[in-house]
Amino acid sequence: MQPENDLEAFQPDLVALLPALAAGPLLVGNWPLLLLIGWASLPV
Repeated sequence: MQPENDLEAFQPDLVALLPALAAGPLLVGNWPLLLLIGWASLPV
């Protein structure tokens, strides 16, 4: 197999991962806020 073919075969996977890579830090950064909102909404 040629490296060019491997790169072309791998490229769609990278394109598919871009949205997840972009959303990952946002989700990681927002999880404490979501946890706080969920905890605050619990009946005391």
